[in-house]
Amino acid sequence: MDVDRCWLCGNEAISLLPQIPGGHSVTTDGLFLDAAWRKYQCTACDLVLSNPAAALRGAAFSYEQSYDFYGRPEMRAFERARYRNYANWIATFLERHRPHTVLEVGCGNGWVLELLRDAQPSIKFAGLEPSAAACHRAVDAGLDVRQGTVEDHLGGGNKYDFIYCANVIEHIADPAGFVRSIRELLTENGAALIICPCGNVIDPELLFADHIHSFTRDNLAALLESEGLPTSTWQPGASELSQFQAICGTKIREPRHGDRPPQTFARQGKELQSARDEYCRRWGTLDDVLLDRLRGARSVAC
Repeated sequence: MDVDRCWLCGNEAISLLPQIPGGHSVTTDGLFLDAAWRKYQCTACDLVLSNPAAALRGAAFSYEQSYDFYGRPEMRAFERARYRNYANWIATFLERHRPHTVLEVGCGNGWVLELLRDAQPSIKFAGLEPSAAACHRAVDAGLDVRQGTVEDHLGGGNKYDFIYCANVIEHIADPAGFVRSIRELLTENGAALIICPCGNVIDPELLFADHIHSFTRDNLAALLESEGLPTSTWQPGASELSQFQAICGTKIREPRHGDRPPQTFARQGKELQSARDEYCRRWGTLDDVLLDRLRGARSVAC
């Protein structure tokens, strides 16, 4: 067992999720890893976690050098509506907090950053991105983007009124350190927004090897609270982003807005853990089911 306790709540009651056979796994940018998919869930707080060294071992996987989700042919056109929805969602938080300076952590090619910059020219936007290729594309698009992680840029003197990240924290080996670093880069009255898949929703994101964690809404709130960014707002995604969540934490505690979740976001405890187990079991039999259905087929379209 390569994970023996939950780093978030400290509980040692860790349950191994049903394994997907084959001895391989896949990352979000389509890289097949010569390492078995292996994830656990905490039976106390519902966090899904894996050993990051084991999850990404045995392959030339590097966010800095080889990760290239954004470089696929026609990817921007394919993802245009989704990234517009992200930008619109983030804009609602900018309107509430009215920052002068904004930093996006893990900005990729800068598609969200570009949309926000064009829509709100009075705000000074900047970005950080570990992928060298994505960083170069963002700079070529005229964006103020530097290569590296949030930890790489501590101590540089720059502070921001508002920091956000979208689909980053689930990739982070040390989420507590990540949130702590974000807090350090905020101005005195600053706010941070995290958008990521919601661990209360059963979704294929659970299957990606580079999603080291899957956070429920309570997991995220506890994490931000523990690192000095108490939650002011939590929201479920809508429409195309219905499996995602947004949580906003502030350095100075603010009144918490109402956040009654839809039913799919409220699932927790044994109900949620059993649903994850069943989902993984069904994925584990998928190859056999498909091969049986394709028996005798002369041609197949995927």
